[in-house]
Amino acid sequence: KSRLSCIDCRLELLTERVMECEFPYNDSFDYLAKIDRGRMTWPTDLMVDIVCQTVIVFKCLVSAKHCKNFISVDKQRAVVECLALQRCQQVAVLYGKCSDCQQLMADLVLPCIRIVSNIVLNNYIKHLADERTQSKTLRKLSTLVK
Repeated sequence: KSRLSCIDCRLELLTERVMECEFPYNDSFDYLAKIDRGRMTWPTDLMVDIVCQTVIVFKCLVSAKHCKNFISVDKQRAVVECLALQRCQQVAVLYGKCSDCQQLMADLVLPCIRIVSNIVLNNYIKHLADERTQSKTLRKLSTLVK
C-alpha cells in the first residue's frame, strides 16, 4: 500500500471498506472483526487472483515433474515472477492503463507477484530445511535406539 502513490492504482488492488460477512458469525470472522477496528486494508478480487495464480505457478514448478529442473535454475524468483505474470495475463484482466497515472496494469501487479514469490520461495526453503533436520533427527534417534 505504501508503495502505491496513485489512489486509483491502490483501489485496483486494495480496498479500505469495512469487512462484511453474509454468513452467520463464527470464531474466525469474530477474531478478524475484533482486530480490524475499521482500519484494515482488504484485497480486491484482482489481488486475490494474483496471489492464487502465483501460488499455482509455484506449486507446478516444485511438483515432482519439474522440481529438479526448477532447483537447478540460478534465478528461481525470476522464473516464478515471469511465469506468474504470464499466467495472470492469461487468466486475469491485466490490460489497459491507470486513468490517473497512466501506469500499465502489468507493471502494477509485478511488485505484488514479486512479494508473493519471495514468500512462497522462503516458505519452500524453510520446508526443505525442516525436512532435512527431521531426517537427521530420525537417523540419530535410530542410531541411539539400536
